[in-house]
Amino acid sequence: MKKWIITGLLVLLMLSVQVGPVFANTDEQEAAAAGFEVLVPQKDRVTSREVVMLSFSAPQGSTVTVEVFHNTSLTDEDNFAALYEPMIFEIGALERGWVELQLKKGMNRIFLTTYLNGLPETPVGALESEADEDRLVIERRITVKDLEEVREELTRNVRETTATDLIRRLTNTTEIPQPTE
Repeated sequence: MKKWIITGLLVLLMLSVQVGPVFANTDEQEAAAAGFEVLVPQKDRVTSREVVMLSFSAPQGSTVTVEVFHNTSLTDEDNFAALYEPMIFEIGALERGWVELQLKKGMNRIFLTTYLNGLPETPVGALESEADEDRLVIERRITVKDLEEVREELTRNVRETTATDLIRRLTNTTEIPQPTE
């Protein structure tokens, strides 16, 4: 009897893990299929460091543009302004690119855009009908906070995590919404 119960539970567990929904960014999947990906940071993050190393890979001969924006609003509104002029990298034989960025405290958005066949001939701001086919964009959001703010947020998240959420993270079956306040 015990063997049947254990076997039944294992079968249910295996089915729930295999059939669980998968959440992924289709733009990043498409970019990865073309050989364009951000190596560091691999996902959005919160950090206390203002200097961030950005590493990416792209096919040889392609062009990667890095644009960095900072939220200048003191409220929760999105009011992003450019921190730097767009940085343009031509990818060589190593198929890698690196850049060190000095970010500001608060929300920072980094857009990496690649044109697989080099930069388009259309001027900036013009309609890019042909260039859009070769253009791939990856976005990273990096929030820079004081060390105390990061510690406080981590302890709050640990206290608010339930056993069910922990099991979902371990089995990786569904995306867990982050608590908001």
